[in-house]
Amino acid sequence: MNIITYIINIGFGLALLLNGLIVIPQIIQIIKTKNARNLSFITFFGFWLLQITMLIHGYSHNDLKLALGMLLSIITTGVLIILILIYGNDIFRKNIA
Repeated sequence: MNIITYIINIGFGLALLLNGLIVIPQIIQIIKTKNARNLSFITFFGFWLLQITMLIHGYSHNDLKLALGMLLSIITTGVLIILILIYGNDIFRKNIA
């Protein structure tokens, strides 16, 4: 493996990790404020479906790095979607408050 390929592989792994962790500050903000009314369910649900597709692609091509990175993203985005459903909808918010 030459140095360029090594650097690309390291960058790809870091990007996958960052992709999974990048929504955590938003999750924390929603939990603190109990408010997700300005976030789009459709947008994050679409991201979540794309992540599932990429997980399946990674698994089917034996790309463990891609599959695990997408699994992390699916989990964190899934938590965010649940919080949007709970705190972004007035019906749910009234029952929780």
